[in-house]
Amino acid sequence: MKRLFTQLKGFNMLYRITMLLVAIFWYVISFGQVKLELKKYHNWQLKKMYNEAIWLDDYITAQDIAIEMIERKPNKLNYHVYFLNALVKAKKTDEAYEFAKNEFEENPYEHGKIAFYLAELEKNNGNYETAIEILSRLRTKTRRIEMGNITRERIENSIAGCNLAIKNRDTIVYTKVKRLEGNVNTSNLEFNPVLLESDELIFGNFKENTDLKEDLNRSFRSKRGFSYAKKKKDLWTIENNVPEPYFNYSDYDTGDGTYSIDKRRFYFSKSSRDNNNKYISNIYISTLESGIWSTPVKLNKSINKKGYTSSQPTVGTCYDPSLEVIYFVSDRRGGAGGKDIWYFVYDKTKNEHSKAYNVGAYINTSGDEITPYFDLESHALFFSSNGHASFGGYDIFYSKGELVNWLAVMNVGYPINSSFDDIDYFRNESGMLGVFASNRKGISLSMYNQSLNDIFLFEETTIARIFVKGQIKTQDLLMGHGFVDLTEKNQKSGVLANQSIAISQQSDTAASLLIKETFTNENGEFGVWLDKGHEYRVEVKDTLVVGGSFSFTTLNKEKVSEISLDLKPVLTIPDKPVEIENIYYEFGKAELTKETKQVLDSTLVRFVSKHPDIIIRIVSHTDNVGSERYNQRLSEKRALNVVRYLISKGISTDRLISQGKGESEPIAPNENPDGSDNSEGRMKNRRTEIEIIGIR
Repeated sequence: MKRLFTQLKGFNMLYRITMLLVAIFWYVISFGQVKLELKKYHNWQLKKMYNEAIWLDDYITAQDIAIEMIERKPNKLNYHVYFLNALVKAKKTDEAYEFAKNEFEENPYEHGKIAFYLAELEKNNGNYETAIEILSRLRTKTRRIEMGNITRERIENSIAGCNLAIKNRDTIVYTKVKRLEGNVNTSNLEFNPVLLESDELIFGNFKENTDLKEDLNRSFRSKRGFSYAKKKKDLWTIENNVPEPYFNYSDYDTGDGTYSIDKRRFYFSKSSRDNNNKYISNIYISTLESGIWSTPVKLNKSINKKGYTSSQPTVGTCYDPSLEVIYFVSDRRGGAGGKDIWYFVYDKTKNEHSKAYNVGAYINTSGDEITPYFDLESHALFFSSNGHASFGGYDIFYSKGELVNWLAVMNVGYPINSSFDDIDYFRNESGMLGVFASNRKGISLSMYNQSLNDIFLFEETTIARIFVKGQIKTQDLLMGHGFVDLTEKNQKSGVLANQSIAISQQSDTAASLLIKETFTNENGEFGVWLDKGHEYRVEVKDTLVVGGSFSFTTLNKEKVSEISLDLKPVLTIPDKPVEIENIYYEFGKAELTKETKQVLDSTLVRFVSKHPDIIIRIVSHTDNVGSERYNQRLSEKRALNVVRYLISKGISTDRLISQGKGESEPIAPNENPDGSDNSEGRMKNRRTEIEIIGIR
């Protein structure tokens, strides 16, 4: 270590001596034993071990290895970059800043990564003008110095982030942010918070008595898992029992997971070391079967690509209500940078998961995109990125869209975003309350002097969303047209109970966005939280309903918190044939009488003309006078003649089907019990029915 610090020139003697004493004390106390063990390895072995430690997120061990490499070759600048990289990834921001500043002052712009790291650390400290100065000069040198994985695009985005932060300094905010009080936040890592209710929280954290350093000489032991906390008198307290399906294991890390929209599937990631000692996550699914969560199953090889991480799933909707989209994070090849956001689709009708696809360049950058969260009410994907223009480190961004089609990416702004890392965004349905994780100033440092994430709560002080409610009533489609319902003659109107409805956001410039699918209750009522400033459409997802779509708006409703919709009744299609009354034929004939045509004009012709999208079947029946074959042919002719009459009235042939059923389906006895003729029963059996079979 002494040789490391004697490379730093240009400082006064007192400062150099102080820094040296601190460094030697820290090094000997913390890493003395490690230093002896590392001495026996060759440089190429140390490089491999360093990469393995980075793969495992074991940045403390990575620092040990980098220090040993610097001790051996103090003039090799790449080894200094290794050490700085480990400090930054370990969230040891103060130490990283001092080291980067010293290195930069000693060798300004000799290595682009050191200059870039220093600029990012200046951003962490809120020194945006200084960061802009470093980055602007670095931008002119990208082709003349070693840059590592720092691209010109990342430099431009970082400058844009500085300008954005400066612009936001004096912005009026309507969001309150505070660190959760209680025993939820510790000096170790807390992540992936999800509000189950306003006073219930699921989150991931390090297990008790966990050493952040990874021992590669022993089998993998879980360090992370799910925890459950409740709010009691403004304090968040961890409970002993974690509810299902938030699974914890002794040999796998967990801590991030999401329900399907119908809450019948649970997606989560399990993590451990693979055969190459790389820390790998894979996505699993558990399903709710008869009230019991099934044993989790690993998803297909396209989703969980061998040798790469797949983690942090979140579920969203798309244009088709029968599909749900699962977005996740992966470091696999084929992306735009280090970690990208990908997606796969679950087909609810086929019970199948698709292969994985990248969400595209609108979202993903040459940096890292992590912790996606799909907000159903706004149809927006929230995520954290260090590749888009940020205030510093990871910022939280959002974009509206689905699959590979996205609008411009927006920064959620101050005070949720800070000059440090801000990730794991989540908000409740009303949009008034949410949580996220951050390592901003003021949190407790770990035993290794790391600024690891704590959980923060945010609360909106203005109305964030509008609660829209309504009741869907029903009316028989055939009501008032002179028909008789054979199954429920007295049915007139009611409510659409326990029925699926889809709510979509309309746009003049883009396709409609399916916001969510929900259900009416037993009284036909529904209620949803929706964003302000949009046009929406409610659509009943039932093939036995006509006119089941309604439009409404939340435009110009800035001060409104609730809307009650006044909806017209939907028309329900009978699921069984309905008789057309007063249809008569001469005995043994199929021709329509003058009186019958008048009845058809006032009932059937008027009905099919009023509803031009329905497809109907005309069914004719006879009594049992005559042979079975004769009655069958007679009924076919009578039904066909009704269809021909409708065609003569301008009804399209592709909407009409005729069918004769002869004497096969009587609805009343043709004879009395004593064997005598039942004229009244025969009359009921000689009937013509209409059956609505579809909507074109």
